[in-house]
Amino acid sequence: LLLSELSFRYVEMPVRSGALGRAWRSLTIARGAQRWRLGLRWLAATGTIVALSILLGRAVANARPPAAPEYLAERATPTPAAEQVQPSPSSLSSPSDAPPSSTPMPAGPIVAVGDSVMNGAQAALQQSIGAISVDAAQARQADDLIALLQARQAAGQLSPIVVVHIGNNGPITGEQFDQLMQALAGVSRVVIVNVKVPRFWEGPNNGVLAEGVKRYPNAALVDWYGASGSRPELFWDDGIHLRPEGAAVYAELVAGAVK
Repeated sequence: LLLSELSFRYVEMPVRSGALGRAWRSLTIARGAQRWRLGLRWLAATGTIVALSILLGRAVANARPPAAPEYLAERATPTPAAEQVQPSPSSLSSPSDAPPSSTPMPAGPIVAVGDSVMNGAQAALQQSIGAISVDAAQARQADDLIALLQARQAAGQLSPIVVVHIGNNGPITGEQFDQLMQALAGVSRVVIVNVKVPRFWEGPNNGVLAEGVKRYPNAALVDWYGASGSRPELFWDDGIHLRPEGAAVYAELVAGAVK
């Protein structure tokens, strides 16, 4: 601020008046005390400009990008399969993780599979339900989730109750829903969670899920859209992923359906 004030005092008048050239000519023709005073004024102005240039250069060199919003760091929770998922509000369409190994794992009485939305509610699900194995990964598409369930079926990694959250990351079809249910043919109760996602496929996907559940007597629907559609406080800024209070509501709905 001090340097700026000095610059204003010594430079502004000749620059603003358009008399910079005349001021320089006055300096060259001045003599004695007048030349001395004009010389000091020009020296001060030049020094001020040089100092400001140095400070500005250092500020640019030391500048750092702003920190990422806190909600992006709080959203992800480690999964049992030792995968670290970091959801991205701007894109939900990257390839998913590979299917689990063929070695049966000691799952609890409930298996839950889904994407980053379910992953954000993992701790709340474990608190509300207890013995539950959550396999949720960022950006899972319907085909990826179907392949995962088929691999689990072949490896004996399913349970009498399976929770499936499908349809957040892109359109799904009735044929895909049938493939999903075929992979869960031996499961006593399949809990399907519908979607709350501000994308064009939200309504069509929820229609496919509602109609699909009607065709299978072992399937039940959790209406996550109906429970959360008018409650924006449950979500982060992307309107998809869950704040802690949203995770609690999500877990309560799922717990009610499986119990």
